[in-house]
Amino acid sequence: QDLQSQVDILTFQAYIGQKKFNVVINEVVESHELLEYRLVLLLAKQQAGIIPQDEVLEQMNSVPFENVSMNDPSSLYIGSAIFMNLGMPEKALRVLHHGSNLICDAMAVHCLLILNRLDLAGNIVRKMQNKNEDSLAYQLAFAEFCLAQGGDKLNEALNIYQELQEKYKPSALLLNGQAVALISMGKYAEAEPLLRQALDLDPNHSESLLNMLAVSVHTGKPAEPSYCHFFWIFLWSFLHHYATIEPNALSSLA
Repeated sequence: QDLQSQVDILTFQAYIGQKKFNVVINEVVESHELLEYRLVLLLAKQQAGIIPQDEVLEQMNSVPFENVSMNDPSSLYIGSAIFMNLGMPEKALRVLHHGSNLICDAMAVHCLLILNRLDLAGNIVRKMQNKNEDSLAYQLAFAEFCLAQGGDKLNEALNIYQELQEKYKPSALLLNGQAVALISMGKYAEAEPLLRQALDLDPNHSESLLNMLAVSVHTGKPAEPSYCHFFWIFLWSFLHHYATIEPNALSSLA
């Protein structure tokens, strides 16, 4: 993977993170010779909701990730992100198994925590620490691992999120992580302003929306109408996604 490709892919990922999906869709051709470009285009289309999830899955199942070089980690972590968006952490893990860089490791930790395999996640966290404990990827993975462990580890997670905000700047991800640590400690009143700040930065941040509603339930304070509005949009999107992946699933919810 040459330098220009790395710059392009990072730029496209930044656009996706800013929800500027059309920029990526308009700039990347579907027939691009490099896999990482085709995958970042698919991710943009998936996030934009302009391609059916079953079609995304069909395309992903045809990608020979076992042939991807370890020198091309972007294809692996973008591919795993697509599978995670499909609600398939096991498939995401199989993709990440072919990589060895810190970003792939961090995503593997996330997948394993979703699968409630703290033992395996801990093994990867320790491996990441030996590689580079000062890296952002390790710090985020370790903070998430601490959240999953709970108890005394919550303070460690809280400190990491605070330090990262001081070192970089507050983001919805970091603020929400800090809020989750406080919620887990039962400090709902302290979590609320952090979630408000996260939603000011990204009104559609689903994790912050859900946590804000959870805080409202525990504090007895009604959620703001705007938060409820975005929550229902999120819930509708989730149900649409769920019905697309499991066509018969919604009937079981009735």
